[in-house]
Amino acid sequence: MVGCPHQSLTFWLLTYMSIHNEIDRLIGKGELFSIDLFLGDPVARMMVVSTEVQELLDGPWESVTMERRCGRLEADLQAFVKGDFIPISLTPYEHKTAYMGRLDRPEDEVWDIRSRDPNPGLRVFGRFGDIDLFIALNWAPRSVEWGSQPPLGNTSTMNWDFAILECQERWRGLFSGYEPVHGESIHDYVSSNVILV
Repeated sequence: MVGCPHQSLTFWLLTYMSIHNEIDRLIGKGELFSIDLFLGDPVARMMVVSTEVQELLDGPWESVTMERRCGRLEADLQAFVKGDFIPISLTPYEHKTAYMGRLDRPEDEVWDIRSRDPNPGLRVFGRFGDIDLFIALNWAPRSVEWGSQPPLGNTSTMNWDFAILECQERWRGLFSGYEPVHGESIHDYVSSNVILV
């Protein structure tokens, strides 16, 4: 680093380290968890989740109904990893049929995965760390309270703003020095089996 007074060693290391290395490190520390498939299922994409999302998937749950609902959410997340065909929206507020969509403000690159069925609907918020790599950082129920979690409600409520800000804060806490993917095409985020809606 001699002769590079404007670059610190940290900047140099982050430039040459991959976000994949950082994810491996965080998985090793128990701060991120990989969404895994059943033995033998091919893995086409990668998704890692925060402790908060993993706890939702693992329980314990207050009822059998909650347990089943979380099982369905896990299947929805596994669909991404398996490479299932998914509809994506790049335009905020136009996610009616989308599996996942970019939220307002698009330049912030916060996305939600919509797990709609069965009720109550759940949303998982995150960002793309690379093409075919989604990092899920927080979640919220869509329209009814879930345990102690208040519902997001309609898109004009402050709860949406809080969920988006929480996602950004968690990203900074885990990946300071790394930017999420910024793109104009769905293929900047997902390489195949995807359609723009």
